[in-house]
Amino acid sequence: MKTTVLAIILAALILASSLYGVYSLIYMASPSQSPNSTSTPTATQTLPTATPTQSATSSPTVASTTAPTTIPESTTASRSTSSFYPIETIITEQLPSYVIIKDVYGNDVNVTLPVNRIVSITSGVTEIIYAIGAGDKVVGRDSYSVFSDAVLQVPIVAQSSASPNTELIVELKPDLIIADTMLSNSTKAALEQYLGVPVLIQSATQSDLVVPLVKALGAVLEKEQTAQELVNFMNGITNLVADRLKNLSDSQKPLVYYEWNKAWYSCSSLGLPHQMMLDAGGINLAANGTVTYPTLSPEYVFERNPDIIVRILSDKAHNITDFQVLRQELMTRTGLVGTKAVQNEGVYILSSALRTGIRNPLGLLTMAEWFHPDLFIDVDPVALHTEMIQTFFKESLTGTYSYP
Repeated sequence: MKTTVLAIILAALILASSLYGVYSLIYMASPSQSPNSTSTPTATQTLPTATPTQSATSSPTVASTTAPTTIPESTTASRSTSSFYPIETIITEQLPSYVIIKDVYGNDVNVTLPVNRIVSITSGVTEIIYAIGAGDKVVGRDSYSVFSDAVLQVPIVAQSSASPNTELIVELKPDLIIADTMLSNSTKAALEQYLGVPVLIQSATQSDLVVPLVKALGAVLEKEQTAQELVNFMNGITNLVADRLKNLSDSQKPLVYYEWNKAWYSCSSLGLPHQMMLDAGGINLAANGTVTYPTLSPEYVFERNPDIIVRILSDKAHNITDFQVLRQELMTRTGLVGTKAVQNEGVYILSSALRTGIRNPLGLLTMAEWFHPDLFIDVDPVALHTEMIQTFFKESLTGTYSYP
């Protein structure tokens, strides 16, 4: 009976929110689009900003086959790609009783402290929460939140942010709900009004966007030191890649054909993978596309004759056989046979787990090593990945994430 009443109330709230003209999900489809939101924080007074003290200096250890490598440390991201907020921080105000942080659209969200019960229905954020040692606070997740192993014991309350089970979320009585831009504004408003807790819309994408989110979650979950250690680890890898590639000329950069999750489906300069290719020291074959993810013709790719092919594989099992089969398909595909990439065996498969979120720097390093092996002969991306998982998740790395 209780569940039925809650469902009726939520349905009424969602309908009411819709009638007030909330923005539809279409505004959330692209990082380059943001509605002119008028959301305001729930705090009613201006309070002095408190800057947390951060003393952690952890940085990754580079596995070396020759001389050891020192990775420069940094407490802020050194790059800037398309984003909704300043790269350095998304914390507006911080006091012992609350933290005000910006959501993905730049709106201030007031989070009352302490936060002990979180529903996270966006996998990249769930991974951050576990990495900074606050996984015990997660009481609900989406179906894509499958790492680390401990999260598998948490009940699923959404297939994704696009389809949450509001009844289950209400029953869990969370202090904070975190979702990505697939959550409709009407559902967000209904949950906030009924539960009286903030719903934070965030997106864990490339490392330079994730860094401020890691710091903000560290402040909200009272894990600032571990969050800073994670930031140092991520930025250490990113800075290493930038330092090794800083003197490259365009003539030294390979032409890269990047393929997403189906044949000939690539990425133009409008998409985030484009920046990753550039940062790894490559030239994007599809950069001039007029849509974010163009479908290229086999003739066009063959005519451009890429030096490198990178294919993304979304595979929760991380089974090496899947990587091998996909690479063989690329090596024998009509339209790719005869290209320099195939002739020189410059065909590589990268797990989508290394494409975004806190493991994006590892994907960046892996691509940089593929593009410029001579510059990274002393660096082992797999060893660094292993170190990250052991250090921050207290688990062993299993499965394949890149091939060969």
